[in-house]
Amino acid sequence: MKNPLTRLLGLILASVLAASVSYGQEVRATVTGQVSDPSGSPIPGAVITLTDVSRNASVSTESNATGLFVVPNLQPGEYLLTAEVDGFKRFLRENIILEAQDRTRIDIEMELGQVSESVTVTESVSPLQTETASRSQVINNEIITNVPTQGRNPFQLAWAAPGVVKRGSWRYLRSFDRAGMSNFSVNGGRNKENEVLIDGISNVRGNRDVIQSPTMETVQEFKVVTNMFDAQYGRTGGGVVTIVTRGGGNQFHGNLFEYFQAEELNANQFELNSNGTEKPPMNINTYGFTASGPVVIPKVFNGKNKLFWLLSYEAMRQRSADPGVATFPLQEWRGGDFSTLYQADGSPVTIYDPLTTQADGTRTAFANNVIPTARLNPIAVKALAFMPAPNAPGNNA
Repeated sequence: MKNPLTRLLGLILASVLAASVSYGQEVRATVTGQVSDPSGSPIPGAVITLTDVSRNASVSTESNATGLFVVPNLQPGEYLLTAEVDGFKRFLRENIILEAQDRTRIDIEMELGQVSESVTVTESVSPLQTETASRSQVINNEIITNVPTQGRNPFQLAWAAPGVVKRGSWRYLRSFDRAGMSNFSVNGGRNKENEVLIDGISNVRGNRDVIQSPTMETVQEFKVVTNMFDAQYGRTGGGVVTIVTRGGGNQFHGNLFEYFQAEELNANQFELNSNGTEKPPMNINTYGFTASGPVVIPKVFNGKNKLFWLLSYEAMRQRSADPGVATFPLQEWRGGDFSTLYQADGSPVTIYDPLTTQADGTRTAFANNVIPTARLNPIAVKALAFMPAPNAPGNNA
């Protein structure tokens, strides 16, 4: 009998070898720039380091012969940039905020001195994107978690971007109402002709509906691209919505929440008030939790600065009547009496006997527009019994 560990390793190896390649759009950011001395001459060989503040993870590169440098594949978040080279003071820049798909340029002017000395720049980096032609609106996590939304659906915040117009009803916008969250157009484009990405993976079905809505707490930011976008996108005639999900950090965080709606706190619906119908029961509870932090196994593994986790759960319990307006036959019609059935112009609707014929092609009408009880189909009569009786006046034309 084979060792269980050997069998497990074999299964993992088979899974890796059988895996296929899946392509997605890039959501990470890039920082570019040029390192120069006080005279403006480029400085080659400078070591550029970008450090993710929340994770304390660093990425380094060197400037080339013309002083240029590129640091790609940076997760959105807050960064600290340092530059070091012999004969110059250490350069440090704080408060660098990178958003999804940013291509930010930061030029560095080094000052003569010792590496042990440093020059610190605390000024925020300009949000103006000079390295790309795309124009977009970014909605960050602070807004996402604090602005009230219907049904805790984060897509409602994407609709607030310039050029985005919500189409269809605003009634059903819960996190599982796919059609409700998919109906929007960008800059006059066709409804639902948009691409929606979650961490670079397409989140759109074949019918152009959004597949899944992440919970509010797991969304780090929304980015809505509304103009002519990069060649990395395709198959859409509208805009592009990019969702970047949050990850854990070096600190443990968690929260519990519950939102509720009760009939005592809600107003009656307009269509119910208009015909005097009482307010129906309405009780909705939305609850869940979010927790995150580094992976730590005491005495085995310390994942600080290395490996992180985030877990989020949300559920909804709805106990309510969902009133609507529908048309049902009057009680006398169910018994075959159509003497009260009229056309739009007020003339009666004539009911003909299908078992009669005339030379001119017409059939004989039932007397007084009443179908004899013996002629009623017993199966149809039983089926009509399952239909609710009308409880409000309507137009029978």
